[in-house]
Amino acid sequence: MKAVILVGGLGKRLRKVVRDKPKSMAPVLGKPFLQYQIEQLKKYNIIEIVLCVGYLANQIKNYFKDGAKFGVNIRYAEEERPLGTAGALKNSRDYLEDEAFLALNGDSYSEVDFLKFIQFHREKKGMGAILLTRVSRPEDYGLVKMDEDNRITGFFEKPGKTPSSSIINAGVYFLEPRVLNYIPEGRQISLEREIFPHLLEKKVPLFGYLTSDYFIDIGSPQKYAQIQKDMKEMIR
Repeated sequence: MKAVILVGGLGKRLRKVVRDKPKSMAPVLGKPFLQYQIEQLKKYNIIEIVLCVGYLANQIKNYFKDGAKFGVNIRYAEEERPLGTAGALKNSRDYLEDEAFLALNGDSYSEVDFLKFIQFHREKKGMGAILLTRVSRPEDYGLVKMDEDNRITGFFEKPGKTPSSSIINAGVYFLEPRVLNYIPEGRQISLEREIFPHLLEKKVPLFGYLTSDYFIDIGSPQKYAQIQKDMKEMIR
């Protein structure tokens, strides 16, 4: 099984506190944020990893190299220009075999049990499973709705100050390889805002795996400060 991590973003909001680094290389207690994601995958024996790189890619490549130092095998899918989350995933297709794969946003971290998440997908038999979580400030995120069978029925991007739901997309996906057929080649396009809603329009089933496990994204200076405190507690 392979995991794809999307680490090509510009990380503009975080540049106030992390300059001259891609967001995934932001230091957390002395090591890059991305290293925590890789270590989490390795814990579940997911060691075949594709990094979708773009902005300041050489910093990532020079640090992780082929992954041997970290007990994993890393390959790189490099984009010549920003392709968005879906475009970057499409750009990695040559490294993906005809089997389902994990995909992770490079700015979020979760303590979810990946094996249970994958088993959930296999039981539901949809096109993909999306990790979901509840947050106290849902207006900062894209929201997700689903039915009693956990089938996703709608996506709502940052709906404002009075959202009716607190369930958000946590940026971890388990996807069938056929999903790549729905992504156009060589253009900037979003998995969350364009491809997933398009799949719903086409009646292609996606399911939500709701978890209460630890989750954080580091997209803002406030969240970046928070993970420093959280990790200090977790590694005691």
